[in-house]
Amino acid sequence: MLRCLLSTPRTRGGVVPSAWLRRCLAAAVVLTGLAALLSGTRAAAQDLLKFYDDPRDPEKAPLRKLRLRPNQPRQVFLFVDTKALPAKAAGIRAELIAGKVPVATAAVKLPAKGALAPIVFGMASPPKDGKPAPLPLTEVKGPLSVRLVDADDMTLDTIPIGVAHPSEYVQVVKVAFQPTGHPSGKPNVLEVTLAATENFVGPPARVELLLPPERIPALVAGRRKEGSYAGTLSPRAPVTLRAENLVFQPTGPKQGLFYVNVDGYARAFTFFLNLTGELTQAEPKVIVEAPVLRLVHPAYVTPGTKLPVIVEVDNTKAGEFCSLGMFRRLPEGEGLKDRDGEPTTFAGDRQQEMLFSPAGPEGSLVFEPKVRDWTFAFDTKDIYGKRYLAVDMLRATKEDKVEEIRVLNSKQIPADLKPDRTKIVEEVLLYLGSAEDIALDVDLPAARAGAPELVVGTPLPLRATSQDPTGVTKAVFFTGAPLADGKIPPGVVPVAGAPLKSDPRTWVAELNVPTDKRALLTVSVQMTNGAGEPAVKTIKVQLVDPKAAKAAAGPKLTTITGRVFEGSLVVPGVPVTLGDEKGVLKGATKTDLKGEYKFEKVAPGAYSVNANRTASRTRGRTLVSVPEGKELVPDIDVRLLRLP
Repeated sequence: MLRCLLSTPRTRGGVVPSAWLRRCLAAAVVLTGLAALLSGTRAAAQDLLKFYDDPRDPEKAPLRKLRLRPNQPRQVFLFVDTKALPAKAAGIRAELIAGKVPVATAAVKLPAKGALAPIVFGMASPPKDGKPAPLPLTEVKGPLSVRLVDADDMTLDTIPIGVAHPSEYVQVVKVAFQPTGHPSGKPNVLEVTLAATENFVGPPARVELLLPPERIPALVAGRRKEGSYAGTLSPRAPVTLRAENLVFQPTGPKQGLFYVNVDGYARAFTFFLNLTGELTQAEPKVIVEAPVLRLVHPAYVTPGTKLPVIVEVDNTKAGEFCSLGMFRRLPEGEGLKDRDGEPTTFAGDRQQEMLFSPAGPEGSLVFEPKVRDWTFAFDTKDIYGKRYLAVDMLRATKEDKVEEIRVLNSKQIPADLKPDRTKIVEEVLLYLGSAEDIALDVDLPAARAGAPELVVGTPLPLRATSQDPTGVTKAVFFTGAPLADGKIPPGVVPVAGAPLKSDPRTWVAELNVPTDKRALLTVSVQMTNGAGEPAVKTIKVQLVDPKAAKAAAGPKLTTITGRVFEGSLVVPGVPVTLGDEKGVLKGATKTDLKGEYKFEKVAPGAYSVNANRTASRTRGRTLVSVPEGKELVPDIDVRLLRLP
């Protein structure tokens, strides 16, 4: 078992083989379990230590193990049964152990009368002005226990202290789904009835029914809730949680997960809802044995920031643990490659934080366990591009190996509820937004100097397109340039853009230009990508005076079209000329195969269109007036007549 810890593995390019790391991890897990066994009692007498919830009646309901409700403070009292002490025992003391370290010690004073001796580690501060002082709680690390030792450090007795799973003190009495016929008169009613078990201790527990739409794809999201989604459970009576008038999609997956939370313990009970037929054969059932995992993380993150990752773990067993890592490559058929840093391993369904005070009221011990899903933050400094987050569940074996456990991914629950994968892998993109991804344009004609021209007093139509692979969540347009840090200058009022329905990467807006003078205007757009990273692009727009712009552009030019006829037939290949009123030639062309001609870019004025066919000794002439502002003067036909 120790050889993997004492030997030096062969490396490949300085990288320690992952198989060796797994063997070491397995050996460490086994050694930890062995150390825990060796640190137990030696020649221990039985039932010396006892916990009580009420010190005034210590003979009632002694506790030989202390199971704390998650997220609930609990006050208990510790006693020693002196009748069972060894005859020559001396210097007896009690120790509260966190991991292997005593965090509180108290000497045992033998009572003058009776068999039970209270153990007091400390006393709370006396009340001031009739109000008790706040009790400070300190976090302690590692497995907790209370042990009794003598003057020779011989362990006489030990009681473990742990955090209970809600199923230890709450039970599911009934789960039912009724599409029709419920006494409430509502359709599609889902009910879960809960009751306290004999292990229920302390104040009433808050219980909550959760139906997350992303975990029941067929459930229509966004509807107003009807029913009793939360309640208070006590030992006196069961409580029923009810969701009424649920609406489901007619198509899509027909199964999913819903949950009951207890004492703030998320997913204390996980249920599988299978919708078949016309919702008349729905059968909710509790997932009892199948291990379930889920990765929760952003799809994009800016390099250099922390990548937050939540791992939801349910239904692990003793000796099982999870491994979470980030990888650079995922070749098809070859498994994960190129890991970024060492994997993080963790055991248990929840991350726990134990708060403790040895000096509670009346000499009590006060515990408050905080329980939540596993949360991690990956360092992404100098990491860019696509990465893969991977989590799996493992079990150490006696052969110094680690075997993978098949699990369910709560994002993709199969209809048969059979664990169908050994690893959950999801993509994350580390991307730094840049102005290089943005193209900023205006729908204006370009001036001779290269900048688009805008007549003063008219709105400026802007269009910005981003090629950022994380997408665009927001775009704002403003006049002027950004500050050195890329932020919008103070006092500048930005205009929010709107994405095009046909292209969500393109955002448009109209900007009112705050000037009535000719100038070269700077306009900018700030686009925020899917990772929350803003980038700014800036362009120049030439503001021009309306009269000057009109004069510079000159009159609007016209196109003249028509046909050449000889008799009733059109004639192809006939030379056609355009002359002004002074007879100056302004254009020359020939008719096409259809007998049609065209003169383009004709200024306003009076003209004559002339055609001459030498082969038939015919010619024709038609006068035409081109008005100002007209783009097309059509159907100016010319008829050929024989020359005299």
